Parts: sequence; structure tokens; C-alpha cells
Amino acid sequence: MRRSRSRQRYVLGVCLLLCFFLLEGCEPLRKKFIRKKKQDDTYKGEVIFEPVDYSPENFTAEQNYTKHYNYWVIWGKSLEEALKESRNEKRHRYFLEQGLKSLEQMRVYLKEEKRARLDEMIQEFKSIREEFAKPYIMWNIVRINNRINSNSIKIRTRFNPRDLQGHFIDQ
Repeated sequence: MRRSRSRQRYVLGVCLLLCFFLLEGCEPLRKKFIRKKKQDDTYKGEVIFEPVDYSPENFTAEQNYTKHYNYWVIWGKSLEEALKESRNEKRHRYFLEQGLKSLEQMRVYLKEEKRARLDEMIQEFKSIREEFAKPYIMWNIVRINNRINSNSIKIRTRFNPRDLQGHFIDQ
């Protein structure tokens, strides 16, 4: 008997709750599932652009040379580390190409006598590039690394910007 009364109370409670929700409506519940139109968040005001004239920065040949020399040092160290650590051919070639670009830019700012010596170093790096054109299995990593190290030392000692005073072109 107790079970039947508790069951009756339970059913009556559920029915009352059901009636309460049905009679009141589910307006907040409906709003939850209805899509709202997107609001336009763009600014519709007037935009005014005022051009600003920037004067080109005039660097000396020595400053430009020093910048590209520093780039070359960074690319050279990256190439040496990459040869020791990874087998990523594409990465090796990229570092070598960037280093060659920096060397080419360095030669632009030198006078003829030093430019000829730097061209010899550039040719050495281009011959290393030819080695990189071969499949990776045929690379002699130790020999390539030794050539890069020896050429890097030559460039660092002979073409250091501090030691080249008076060998830069006049702009």
C-alpha cells in the first residue's frame, strides 16, 4: 500500500511538472534553439588615409657590407650545424644558397682588388653547391664540412669589416 501511494505521488508530481511546463510555454527554451541574424560588426565610418613620405635611409657601403657579412656568418653557422645534426638536403641547400646570396651582396660594396679575392671564395662555395647537387648518399659530409670550415675561416680573417677600412666603394 505504501508503494502504491508513493508511486501515485510520484506520478502526480511528474504530471504536475509536465502540466506546468506545457501551460507556461517554453519561450526561453525556444529562443535557445532559434538562429539569430548576424550583426554587422564592420565600421561604416569614413576612413582617411594620409600618405607619409619616408626618406630612404642612406647607409654607407661599409654599413651595408657589415650587414651582409653578419648575414653570411649566421647562414654559415647554420649550415655547419645542419650538416652535423640532420640529413635534410633541402635545408642544407637553402642555407648554402642564402650564404652565397650574402657573399654576392658583400662583393658589391668592395673595391676591385678585394672583390677579386672574394670572387675566389665565392667560387669555392659554388663548387660546394655542385656537390650538393648530387644525391645525399654520394655526399662526403666530412669533406664538405671541412671545406666549408676552411673557407669560412678564410673569409672571416680576410674579409672582416673591421679589417677592410678603405677597401669599400664610394657611394
